[in-house]
Amino acid sequence: METACICGYDKSLAMEYAYTTDDGALVLSNLAGAAEYLKEALLVNPYDLDGMAAALDRALRMPKEERRERLVQLKQRIAALDIQGWAERFIASLER
Repeated sequence: METACICGYDKSLAMEYAYTTDDGALVLSNLAGAAEYLKEALLVNPYDLDGMAAALDRALRMPKEERRERLVQLKQRIAALDIQGWAERFIASLER
């Protein structure tokens, strides 16, 4: 069954959905803080009603393989957002 999660500004909800679902598509506001990290989500301007409708339509019609590949990539990004990953990125930024 195709599922889609539409997220606005709740960063944790978007990440929780992407990390815990096995088959679905994430439609995410491009204004949300999570949009910076969750690039495989379908990013959309929440003030663009036609764009929202198109993104939801795309999410629900997206082929299963594409949905699953996007979720795999999202899960890898989210898993990298642990304290060790943060520390490595922080130290690397200091070395530049």
